[in-house]
Amino acid sequence: MLDPSGQPDFNALQNAFDRRSTAEIVMFVFDLLWLNGTDLREQPLRSRRALLRDLMAEHTSDAIRFSEAFRRTRSRSSHRLAR
Repeated sequence: MLDPSGQPDFNALQNAFDRRSTAEIVMFVFDLLWLNGTDLREQPLRSRRALLRDLMAEHTSDAIRFSEAFRRTRSRSSHRLAR
């Protein structure tokens, strides 16, 4: 479910399931692990996402959308390296 500004709204998603009113649910996809019986998990994430983006461009849907990558902030990256 999306809020009025187009951002995902988890609370609205829960409410839609509770009401059994799921017609407006939107699924965001961000990774492609398998394709036509082929295991893609050993391929780099960047390659899998590029393939997924191409597939999504061929099959437009309001209910299924490609999730853009989140930019990692420097502080999060530094924290990960410090571990």
